[in-house]
Amino acid sequence: MTKSEAGQWVTSATNVAVLLGAVLLVIELRQNEELARLEMIQSRTTAFQQAELAFLDPEITRVWVKSIKDPATMTLEEARVMVAYLAIHMTQLMRIYDLEQAGLLREGTTMRDFTGDFEYLFGNRFGKAWFEEFGQDWPSDFVELARPVVESVDENGLKKRFSRLLKSLQTE
Repeated sequence: MTKSEAGQWVTSATNVAVLLGAVLLVIELRQNEELARLEMIQSRTTAFQQAELAFLDPEITRVWVKSIKDPATMTLEEARVMVAYLAIHMTQLMRIYDLEQAGLLREGTTMRDFTGDFEYLFGNRFGKAWFEEFGQDWPSDFVELARPVVESVDENGLKKRFSRLLKSLQTE
């Protein structure tokens, strides 16, 4: 084997090693991306559970129900509770939106979450008024994505839904 042939073998072996390294790097990056995605899902689930657990506090539940049934009679303190509730949920949705825009979540994830969450957030007069007043504080591209969904939600939707639920539980 000549020196030239040996050099070609070394070059070929180096190229194969570089190619294998690149393939392994891509595999590792995909695994890391999947782990990050699973962590985000777990984080979202945990945040949702914590928000729901807050409703075990009878005072928070009372305020939430009042925001649905009779928001015009809410006190400033009660309104502040609801502002925090809505801001926490919108912050979570904004995080989902940012991750989707960064390519870390599948396209359409934000809209799916909007559709699922917005009935509970904006299916009442208080929620709709909150969006008009405080929604403008969020980034405009996020607001413009959210606005049609918020507007499509029936402002009496939660009241109707819970009325149907309670009615179905009544026995004759």
